[in-house]
Amino acid sequence: MNPSKQRKVRVKVMLILKDKCILGNGRARLLEEIDRLGCISEAARELNMPYRVAIRHIRSVERVIGEKLVITRRGGRGGGGRTQLTPLAKEIVNNYKKARRALEEALKELA
Repeated sequence: MNPSKQRKVRVKVMLILKDKCILGNGRARLLEEIDRLGCISEAARELNMPYRVAIRHIRSVERVIGEKLVITRRGGRGGGGRTQLTPLAKEIVNNYKKARRALEEALKELA
């Protein structure tokens, strides 16, 4: 390899369960935004993702793990509904972030 041309090494972190990817960067960001904004549609909008795609991602993971990721409460006539992550969803996101940080640190040592 030519020393003047450094190649940037990248890795993708994915959490896999039952041979299925349950969480990658996109889904992790979606869950983080839901947690921050308290609303699936606002989180999807923030990520330029259609609401239906966001729901599909959430339901897909829920089917694999057999548990809910979000708890939703409908609002009244004037709105006021709220969505929050379940403790399991928060744990999954935190584990993903830890794994990603560890890999990024390992890559820094290789550089």
